[in-house]
This record gives sequence, structure tokens and C-alpha cells, in this order.
Amino acid sequence: QSIMMNLKYVSTLVLIVLALSTMIATAKNNELTPMSIKLALTQDVTQMRITWNTRAHGSSPLVLYDTQPFNTSNFVRLPQLEANTEHIYQALGGGWNEYVNTALLTGLTASTTYYYSVGEKDELFFSDVFNFTTAATDFNADVTPFSIVVYGDMGIWGGSQQNIQRITERVDDFSFAFHLGDIAYADLTSGSKDLGNETVWNEFLDMVNPITSHIPYMVCPGNHDIFLVDFDIYRHTFQMPCPVSDAWYSFDYNGIHFLSYSTEHLVTDLSPQHNWIENDLKNYRKKNPDGWVVVIGHRPFYCSTVWDYCNKDTYKGMSMIDSLEHVFYMYNVDLYITGHAHAYERTLPMLKGKAEYGTYDAPRATVHMVIGTGGNQEGPDGGWDEPAPAWSVGERLLDTGYGIFDFTNSTHLHYSFVNATTNEVRDEFWLTKGNW
Repeated sequence: QSIMMNLKYVSTLVLIVLALSTMIATAKNNELTPMSIKLALTQDVTQMRITWNTRAHGSSPLVLYDTQPFNTSNFVRLPQLEANTEHIYQALGGGWNEYVNTALLTGLTASTTYYYSVGEKDELFFSDVFNFTTAATDFNADVTPFSIVVYGDMGIWGGSQQNIQRITERVDDFSFAFHLGDIAYADLTSGSKDLGNETVWNEFLDMVNPITSHIPYMVCPGNHDIFLVDFDIYRHTFQMPCPVSDAWYSFDYNGIHFLSYSTEHLVTDLSPQHNWIENDLKNYRKKNPDGWVVVIGHRPFYCSTVWDYCNKDTYKGMSMIDSLEHVFYMYNVDLYITGHAHAYERTLPMLKGKAEYGTYDAPRATVHMVIGTGGNQEGPDGGWDEPAPAWSVGERLLDTGYGIFDFTNSTHLHYSFVNATTNEVRDEFWLTKGNW
């Protein structure tokens, strides 16, 4: 009986130890669970940036990838890339406390689908397997057709969930997404204006994870992304093709040149950002005098909602117009796409406030678009100036929705705006490439 009792005692201890070991392993794995998995383009089509967050510091963060679907249990046989892990958020302060893991995949083949998973090699703990498709060419005057989805001013409340659901349902239609600033509105809760709210930020990142893990998620900063110090959280969360210290960048994709800049930093003559913008456009035009150029920013030059920003008596976009519009004209910028105004609107080709530069058939100046319709909790702007300005064309909308740009070839692109609630196209047009 004594022997039986001892055996029972030992068995109980073994079970307790096993249970504790399982609990410890589970807790550790939970701390290492990849969150906010994000893809980002670089200036090289043979590369893809992958970042993700964890609550703990892993000893061996890793990306597994292949051109065929795979099971992570076969990780030894798969191409692997070690990632860098930095306790960025804690170092930045403000009560934020997560680790940012980042890896740069190189030597990728153009126009190829890659499958990937991120996680911890030592712990044999990996995420689901996701996939992405690389661009067609590094630089090509002839456009290889592709589509992108574009929106700004989203957040986690309001109509944003509907917008994200609609975009997720058709994410395979898009090569990448552009979020036009005012990303999560993590500065609107009590006491968060200067330091931000990590919970709100993470909730937004979780919401868009079905998009960010499948297509590159390109961003520009908005006024609601400035919290902490100089957009520190924004810049370390979304690692764009530029130094982390900057908030402006450019890249070529399938024959289109994209330039994203920060309307929240100085753009006046001789400022670092102004010089960079002008040099980037100048260098591109030397390579390709006739190619499409699309500029992305948060604040518009032209808008006509009933709102102080769009009121021409107090127009806060005037300094950008004075500093940049002539640069856009000089280097033949075809489109300038923004958010900030919580509305949808587009202009005729514009210069110096005048719509005297043709139509969408080979325009002779930049066409401006506002797509600040992500569905944030502040709601749409209060209405429209009436009558509509002569330069405002097409439908002016206060819908929650998103824009789709279909780059068809070297001379034509098609655009459509989709209402996220009804799933109907509310506005669309063709734009023929103009050269002036």
C-alpha cells in the first residue's frame, strides 16, 4: 500500500510538472505570438520587407518562405531568413511596450507568388502561412497592368470595419494598398493626444492584418499620427522604403513612379523634404520623361467641404500649394491623392487655383483627388460648399468607401470609388496620360 501511495504521489507530481511546463510554454508562446504582420515594398522589386510585433523578446525570430505552399513543421527544409528584433516601443517611452521584428527578403523573382510564415525558430512557434506576389519589373517604361486600393482617415470605429471587410473580400484584386494618413486615431482617447494609445493602435493593426499580411501596406503620416515625438510610433510600426528617421519615400512599381511625402513636415523652399521631393522627381524624369507619376500625401491642395481647412479664407493648405504646386507642374505629376477631408472629391487639372488646363483626356496639369473616406469615428465632414467650385467634377461624396486605381497601360488608367456599405461604384473615370 505504501508503494502504491508513493507511486500515486510521484504520478501526481509528474502530472503537475507537465501541466506547469505546458502552462509556461503556452504563456511564452503567447508572448511570442506574431501580431500585426505587415508587408512593405522597397525600392527594389527583388525585395520585400516583413515586420511583426511580439510582446516578448524572442531569441530567434525567423521568416520561412517558399514559392510553394508549405507546412511550418518542415521548417528545416525551407528557405529561412533571420529577423532583427528591437524593443523599439519601450525605448521610445510613453508607456508603449512591444517588440518590433523586421526582416528584408532579397533575391526574389519578379511576378512570383511567395508563401511565408513568421515566428521563432528555437521555440518552433510560427504564424499561419500567408502569401504575397512580387512586382513585374524594377523599372519599365511600359506599364504592366495592376490595381491598387487607396483610402485615408480610417481608425477603429465608425464605418471602418465595413470598409476593411469589403477590401479584405477582394484583397487578391490589388497589388498593394495606400493608406493616406490618419491611420488608427490613437490620439483621441482620454490623455492620449501626445503619447498615443497603444491599445487603440494595436486594435487597428489587428483589424487590417488580413490586408497587411497579404499585400504591401504603404502609408503616409497624417496629423492624427504625430503622437509621442515626431511620429516615432508611426515610423517604427510602418517601415517604409526610407530611413526610419524620415517620413517620405518613393518607389517604382510596374512602370509607375510613386512618391509619398509628409504634409506634417516642412515643405517650404530649401527645407530637407522640399529638396528631396524636387530631386526625386527630377531624377525620375531624366530616366523617364513620359511615365506616370503619382504623388501621395495626407492634406489636399483643393477641397470644398464645409470645414475650416477647406475654407479658402483660412485655407491651411496654401503653404503647400505655394511650395509644391509649381514643382508638381514642372515635373509632370499626373495625380496627387490625399485624405484629411472626410469626404470624396476630385478636380479638373489644376494650377494656381485655376481649372484651365484641359480635361481628363491628356490633361496639361495635375489632377487632385481626396479619398478621406476610411470611416473614422469623427464622421464625414458637415456638407459641401454650394454651388460646387468650377474645378470640382464628378460626384462629391460623404460615403464611407475606398478608391481603386487600375493602371491599364502607359497611356490610360481607370479609377472607381466604391461605397463600402452598398458595395456599389459611386464614381468612376478614365484618365489619359498627359505630357506638358
